[in-house]
Amino acid sequence: FDWSFIQVNSFCRQKGCCPRCYPNTTQLLEDDISQRTDVATFLRNPIDRAVSQFYYSKKLSNTWKGVIQHERDGHPDLWTTQTIDEYMNDKNKTFFQPLEDGEAGVKYLAGYWEKSSWLYTSDEAEKKDYLRRNKTAAILLAAERLEQTTWFGLLEEIDRSMRLLQHTLGLDTLPKMPQANKNQKKDVPSNHTRELISS
Repeated sequence: FDWSFIQVNSFCRQKGCCPRCYPNTTQLLEDDISQRTDVATFLRNPIDRAVSQFYYSKKLSNTWKGVIQHERDGHPDLWTTQTIDEYMNDKNKTFFQPLEDGEAGVKYLAGYWEKSSWLYTSDEAEKKDYLRRNKTAAILLAAERLEQTTWFGLLEEIDRSMRLLQHTLGLDTLPKMPQANKNQKKDVPSNHTRELISS
């Protein structure tokens, strides 16, 4: 889910209404939830995140449903058999999700995800459309909301992040971050590929 989904549900918990029934999504997107909702999240190096998503996407059932359909249509998805270096150097690639701006950061924090079958977000609104067109406004809003979170950690600094979480929440024991995707074999991207992803 993205931030707008948290806003809608927080507002409706307070008002005792149903999120699906509330008509004014635009008003809800202006709602400040920081005083009544605790948000915790993790951030990750965006290049490492893109590489990880590229390989993770190959394991998803929906990916292979699309692959089969595209092959039937005569447009095979070559990225499913490529390394990250081959993918980034492929000028004819058609799969861009790992490289989308804000795919795992700004879109979530600023709350302007499109409605989809796999992610909880609010209904469409003028505010969302504005944020999609104005990247500076979206980034500033994401940064402001990151400051409003109760806690955020860095995936590259798990131990320090867990100690900060323990301190923030006053926990007696150090929490552990489950890592279901840990040590999955991936091809290490070249420096050239890392530069392409960051550009």
